[in-house]
Amino acid sequence: MTIKWTGPNQGKLRETLLKFYPKVRPLRRFVRDHFDYPLADLPEMIPARDWAEELIEKAHAEGWINQLYKEFCLAHPDDFLIVVLRNELGDSALDVPIGDAGEMAGVVRRSPLESACDGAEALQEDPLSTHLVVAVFRQKGNKLRVQPWLYYRAADTGEICQKSLVEDGCTVSLETFPEFLKQLVKFTYEVVKELFPPPSPWTLTIELFVPIELLGQPLSTWCGADGALLCDRPLVMGCSDRFNPDLGGDAIDLHNKLTLGWQRFQAKVPDQVGSNLRNLAWLTSPMAATAALGEYSGFRCHGDWLKSDEAAVKNWQELVNSGIPLALWMCGGNPTPPDAEAVFEQLVDCTRFEFPKRLPLKRDRQRKTCDYYVGVLYEDPNYVPPVPLPPSGESFVWPET
Repeated sequence: MTIKWTGPNQGKLRETLLKFYPKVRPLRRFVRDHFDYPLADLPEMIPARDWAEELIEKAHAEGWINQLYKEFCLAHPDDFLIVVLRNELGDSALDVPIGDAGEMAGVVRRSPLESACDGAEALQEDPLSTHLVVAVFRQKGNKLRVQPWLYYRAADTGEICQKSLVEDGCTVSLETFPEFLKQLVKFTYEVVKELFPPPSPWTLTIELFVPIELLGQPLSTWCGADGALLCDRPLVMGCSDRFNPDLGGDAIDLHNKLTLGWQRFQAKVPDQVGSNLRNLAWLTSPMAATAALGEYSGFRCHGDWLKSDEAAVKNWQELVNSGIPLALWMCGGNPTPPDAEAVFEQLVDCTRFEFPKRLPLKRDRQRKTCDYYVGVLYEDPNYVPPVPLPPSGESFVWPET
């Protein structure tokens, strides 16, 4: 696949180069070791970021930026930052002829990274997929401030568009939220119908973002006791504290943790044909007490680690703080760990785009055969509430005591 070296793509290459070569001298050495192009016109006594920018501009203008990119990737084949860079650039595989003596002519060498992506084609979401993103923020008592948005892809460009469904948000009580959500979904159907008139077969996924202390609530708290909405549409949870402007720097930090977690997620499951959620770095709840959650990209709860009681709130806080974007647990009932694991395995044996479609089918079977539903936290950064912006033009103030 040919990479278009637009300004943003050059910037991605520059920033990744600087993570490996934060100073001019090692970056210059890397270029000299791999290329014979003259570098005398690039001054050394400037900041590394400026030198890297001039290097990329020079390589682009002289026609060897693809070589620079390829050699850089092959120099660090197993690093997840390279996987992330290649995924962001839409790259699939690089074939590098072997020129060493004793090797057969025409043999192709592939790094471990390239072998994993061998022959892979880009995997894309259905352009008729729509997403109802609902952000819930806690107010006094049982009052909730709710802000819903519809996300969809533009028919002409495929770019993700956002449409607010309730101007300035609205206030809902916790007790009436299930009915509110049902009516909101019906309203969303009408909006989607205007975007994709029949016979276009659109789909709708509901992403419900609630505060950390409410993440462990039974799904019936949000969808009603009958479970009809759970069995009709894919519904996943997320944490609204990452997007609460009232939390200031804490929200910005939590959102950044999700960005890092998504990088780990995509490094294991890139958007390529053949990728499978089973390949995530999964952590199970029995190991959570001694593991560093920030090293993982998926979480499976086999017991009470993620529940609605006060003791479990700190576990939810640890999970959200880790940035793990996908977590599975059983809501209600008392399934055995093998039963829970069997459900989890059935759900994740697919791509990330297929995963939401499996949820309502699995939950419908659970409604008819047992007394629990599978709970899912899934935070895809493409479909989240607007990110709070840091304050501008303000200085840090510490009151004297």
